[in-house]
Amino acid sequence: MSNFQDWSVGIGRESTFGTPVTVNRWLEFTETKMHEIDRGIKQGAGLRPGSRVARSARRVKTIRQAAGDIAVECFSKGLGLLLEACMGAATSTVVSGSTYQQVHTFADVLPSHTIQFGVPNAAGVIRPMTYSGCTVSSFEIGGAVGEIATLKTSWDDRDWTTATAYTQPSYPTGGNLFTVESATIYSGAYTAPTATALASAATPVAGVKDFKVSVANSVLTDRFFMNSNGRKDRQLPGTRQPAVELNVEYQDNSLWDALEADAELALVISLIGGALSTGYETMQIAIPCLKLDGGLPEGGPDAIASQAIKMVGLDNLTQSPLQIITRTSDTAL
Repeated sequence: MSNFQDWSVGIGRESTFGTPVTVNRWLEFTETKMHEIDRGIKQGAGLRPGSRVARSARRVKTIRQAAGDIAVECFSKGLGLLLEACMGAATSTVVSGSTYQQVHTFADVLPSHTIQFGVPNAAGVIRPMTYSGCTVSSFEIGGAVGEIATLKTSWDDRDWTTATAYTQPSYPTGGNLFTVESATIYSGAYTAPTATALASAATPVAGVKDFKVSVANSVLTDRFFMNSNGRKDRQLPGTRQPAVELNVEYQDNSLWDALEADAELALVISLIGGALSTGYETMQIAIPCLKLDGGLPEGGPDAIASQAIKMVGLDNLTQSPLQIITRTSDTAL
């Protein structure tokens, strides 16, 4: 029996942009809020003697679109499809036994998805809202020591309907949450991941209190044309904009010197979960080329100096600018 707590959100990858599919992956999301709809309401402004208030007959709808966020805790199972939506492309390869590695990379065109929210009322009656042509416009992964790592995705949607039937959710069994105190952050000499090997870097970064990795996909969201019934064409990504923020207790001058020299840095952030048939559940963010935009030490009489490091991810033309790697027992994305 359902009650007012039984919100759900499911996603499914579309074969054809904007053509809805039945959702087949459900997310344990943390913000019970649907995407806001935009009907392009315009109010006619023509004058008429004796009219002192805008007239209802002159109010029209011009377009259809929607946008909103989906936030989840980073979990070792069931996130592959969502991470592919963020990055654009992904592979899944067996490492050994029941251990699989998913490698997510940037693609020229982002996949589109159908998203369905299940919204319960006080009696537990669930009404669905289904969005189609949904594309990730930006995302961020982060957290602080003592907290669960989170992934927040922002979406731009082509259309919506309340007429699609509600699909009953199902969720993966097993798996673990990734917490930030289990994370390791390495810089220095960088080794890119392969289909079955994790990324690595040589030098641990000490004193990190929290981190945030964000990517703006710079999608074009205004591709409205005549003969399209007010609905946009596919959202296309522009120049990707990776960025990293670290809050670090001041240790030495290495980051300070890198800022002054505008030196290239690499970064591998690894979140570790439970044991697998080979190794451990892992979520990595691997960025081979970063440059610092700020982060000189600050402090006070009763505080150890700290650095609020801001870095921008760049393309060194030899390695993928950013990859997200997961070790999981999921057999497919």
